[in-house]
Amino acid sequence: MNNSGGSIYDKVIYTVIKDASSYSPIVSSAEGCSWFVEFEDLTNLTFSVPADYSGSGSCSYSPSLVAYNENDAIDVAIYGLLQDIDLDSDLLVDILFSENDLVFTSTEVEGIPFTWDTEAQVRVWQ
Repeated sequence: MNNSGGSIYDKVIYTVIKDASSYSPIVSSAEGCSWFVEFEDLTNLTFSVPADYSGSGSCSYSPSLVAYNENDAIDVAIYGLLQDIDLDSDLLVDILFSENDLVFTSTEVEGIPFTWDTEAQVRVWQ
């Protein structure tokens, strides 16, 4: 075993890549919202998903407030993505990004039957 140490200029350079993608379960809508996200360095960013969203919905991923519509497929998917890049699960996103750094895309598939149903029973007593 060689434990002699190297020169002061020896360096270790590494890259860590984490797959970050998110899918939502089947839910009733896919509208999106305006997101407020806080980063590990305590900076923040507000952006809309989809980019042309003009509604009044607001979502948040920060230690002071986690808020999103659990019945909106886009919101659920973005929340899952933010959880993936919050590496230490402290509600502060560890990977800094701007609106121009990432592209959020969504594909809406219509006509999928819901995974729940309504049951009605009729009982006749004789």
